[in-house]
Amino acid sequence: MSLAAVANLDVLFSLAAGEYAAFSGIGSRETPPDVCHDMTRISAAAYKRGFTLRSGGAGGADLACEAEIPAAGKEIFLPWKGFNGSKSPFYPAPVSDAAIAASAARQAPNFDPTRLLDFDGANADPIDIAGRALLIARHFHPAWERCSQGAQKLHTRNVPQVLGQTLSSPVRFVLCWTKDGGPTGGTGQAIRIANALPVPVLNLQRPLVRQRILSFLGL
Repeated sequence: MSLAAVANLDVLFSLAAGEYAAFSGIGSRETPPDVCHDMTRISAAAYKRGFTLRSGGAGGADLACEAEIPAAGKEIFLPWKGFNGSKSPFYPAPVSDAAIAASAARQAPNFDPTRLLDFDGANADPIDIAGRALLIARHFHPAWERCSQGAQKLHTRNVPQVLGQTLSSPVRFVLCWTKDGGPTGGTGQAIRIANALPVPVLNLQRPLVRQRILSFLGL
């Protein structure tokens, strides 16, 4: 989707006055330094246009995207409080894993992965939001049962990076870098969710995508 998305950059990066819109700025911890530099510049430019950044606080691309954005302009979703030294207030509800799993089990019979936005997150209990995030993460990960508990929490925090704190407010686009340009690694989880909506994915591993975005933003 990256190449198709860059044909409509004027639409992706345009906001009406007072409109709330977010973008995901994420990627591998192994993102090359020169790409991280460009991700910082692109994210800052998007913020200046009125966008809110959503990211995950990990090293590499995540930290690069938030580097020049103030706290009020970003939503950094963490797998647990204090992850990677982050002071972000966006982390799972302070309840037991068992309570979240129980909520996910209650919601499972009515869960439809083709209708991800069919959820009244604004009025939902935080435990049920966490339970739905778990359901989504489990569905979109290709080898969920082989992941450690910590890895599952990392993959689950990718869900609000795309869908927002209440899981009902998708981002306008995903800005990312993956080693092969596809849905691989932890970032792949967010890409798979974005593709299901669909939300445009701008993967800077592809030189043409990177060049066109930089040119469009005058960077």
